[in-house]
Amino acid sequence: MNIALLLERAAASAPDQIGLVCNERSWRYGDLLDAARGAFELIQESEAEAVAIIDENNEAAVFAMFGAALAGVPYCPLDCALPDEVLTAELERLVPAIVVGDEERATRIAGAQGHMILSREEFSLKAQETVPADDAREYDPGEGVAIEIFQHVTNGSPKAEIFRHAELLEHVSRAPATLASDEPGVTLLAVPPHDGAGILALLCSVQAHRKVILLPAITTERWFALVETQRVSQALVVPPLLARIVEEMEAGMARDLSTLRGIACAGAEIPLEIMRRALELFPSTDFTSAWGRAGPRDTITVLAHDSLAGVEAKLAHSEGPMPRFDIRPS
Repeated sequence: MNIALLLERAAASAPDQIGLVCNERSWRYGDLLDAARGAFELIQESEAEAVAIIDENNEAAVFAMFGAALAGVPYCPLDCALPDEVLTAELERLVPAIVVGDEERATRIAGAQGHMILSREEFSLKAQETVPADDAREYDPGEGVAIEIFQHVTNGSPKAEIFRHAELLEHVSRAPATLASDEPGVTLLAVPPHDGAGILALLCSVQAHRKVILLPAITTERWFALVETQRVSQALVVPPLLARIVEEMEAGMARDLSTLRGIACAGAEIPLEIMRRALELFPSTDFTSAWGRAGPRDTITVLAHDSLAGVEAKLAHSEGPMPRFDIRPS
């Protein structure tokens, strides 16, 4: 089992269907698989033992994640908002790796560590131009590490949360409808690449052969424009963006958001008042809080309008941030 199987199946079933959109460029599922295989060849040739990203969300991160999966090495998206010294310590854990993104910064903080450092543009171009070998690959039984996400620590050595291929595929199979849907549609991801919920939403969308739109430079104006012009049905946002969306809608922002069926929030707790106002402004949209104190594996809260009475009861008895309750498999 391997998360790259999701992309291979999508490319086999719908090779000409648009799978990814970023910065007004688009890639069909067949193109995405070719780029992932090109990234795989680069990783194999470099003998890297991990692939790290120091950047905002973009196509290079998608190529790198699936390329790393094919190569059997961990994909490690780092939080580029962290100080240089923190990223230096994290990159020390990954030597030797391919480091993709902000080439000047990566060279400054880790140039002497023995990594191969590539800019976003160079990595993307090489991945798309490299002709992959036609040899068959054998996938591990699911125990191999697919994703490694470092947790924020104030002291001590960096700690990472490990997600194995089998575990991620299990998460995909059980994801709530706000993160994934079997219905045709468009997913808009306005989260950084190191967000675990964003990775899960991307994998869910690939499994369903949906169009995924990445929003690297996150602004409300760009978010509204993409939802309206791309007819977005599922969106993943960070709570500060949701707060700005709510404020602009209350100020009279006139947009056609009728296609939006689900919004998931990731990265931090959602302030209770923001959640109340969002539920009023989006009467036909279900909400998911894809965040928890214990990290990406923590509880997912689903706020669906078909059970609004129970949701309001929970909100009414809460003094702090939005409460959470367990969604467990039957």
